[in-house]
Amino acid sequence: MGIDRYFKLLKQVRQNSGFSLVEALVAVGIMGVLIATIVSVMTYLEKTKSQSSLTPTLISMQNNIQSLLINDVAWDKTLAVPANMATTLACLPNSTNCAHTAKPPAPNPLTNAYYLAAPFIDMPVLAETNGTSYIDNTTATSGFNANGSRCTTFDGTNGNDICPIRWELRVALICPDLAGPCNNPAVEIFGILRFSPSAGSTRFPIVNESKYRVSVSRGSLGKNRSERFEVSYGSAGQYNGGGACALSAWTQIIFNPIPDFNEGNNMILSGAIVSVNPGTYNCSFSATCFECSGFQTRLIHPGGVTLAPGSLATNGILARSGADNVTFTTTTPANIRLEYFAEALPTNHPSTPDDERQYCLGMTLPDYGAQTKFAQLNCVRIY
Repeated sequence: MGIDRYFKLLKQVRQNSGFSLVEALVAVGIMGVLIATIVSVMTYLEKTKSQSSLTPTLISMQNNIQSLLINDVAWDKTLAVPANMATTLACLPNSTNCAHTAKPPAPNPLTNAYYLAAPFIDMPVLAETNGTSYIDNTTATSGFNANGSRCTTFDGTNGNDICPIRWELRVALICPDLAGPCNNPAVEIFGILRFSPSAGSTRFPIVNESKYRVSVSRGSLGKNRSERFEVSYGSAGQYNGGGACALSAWTQIIFNPIPDFNEGNNMILSGAIVSVNPGTYNCSFSATCFECSGFQTRLIHPGGVTLAPGSLATNGILARSGADNVTFTTTTPANIRLEYFAEALPTNHPSTPDDERQYCLGMTLPDYGAQTKFAQLNCVRIY
């Protein structure tokens, strides 16, 4: 081999020996972009997977909590838990006087902070029908993982992806505004979701905690009822009503002799008097008045205590007054009555005014077949 040929072969080897520095840097850059893209896609897929599994978990837990709070057996088991008996909730199963404070007006929009403050009290444990604890908040770190299983490392301050869910139960006792004892109050329970993943975590989506709030109203003991009764005054005459007109004075409203509904036979009707069995009731009422100027109704508990004033109506021709969601408790058979107050007597009646003014409650509410309801009282016994 000649010397010239040797150097020519050596030059070819050097020319085909590898990448230049610029080519290597370009290749590394492309690989970096690809790796970053793959990591971003994997993170998105993981977040999507967590989101798709978290939402059904929260909905399922929300439904479970509501079902247990309604269930009479689970409620009795819940009240028997020592951690709950150590709170003011002990008055419920013992049927002793329950201390309570009136709820402040709810803010708008309604936030969880409203339920986490007084007068709402904490209920640490919610039991299942077999007596085991579904929620146990006797420690501040009790919680649930994203699959709904119990865990013990919830951190409401710093967060924790392993244990990000906690449900807190807050209770309000609804007692009648009476000087006597409140032994069997209505109970309002609110389930508050707290979702606290690790700080800066991208594993979970943003969760609207208020979307999963639980709200249940029930009787104080496990004998929860839903027994409705209704009484009304109905007439086919346009100007007939349910009581004599008395100017600027509270007057009892007379009801028809036969009640419209009486599930559980919890009520006996006798004219203006409605006698109810012991229990907790939630009621609504309304009445109309023709040419009464200012007009108002109210529901009266035994002893002359006003359970709820109806809305004040100022329509000069046709006035309607009433109220909804009036809750009261009685431990003995008791009489309640509906009254109205009119600032003026009707003047535009046909025939003899003196006779017609005996029934100033008039005009129409919804159709009552051959009759029209001028005044009505609807109640549901919830315990």
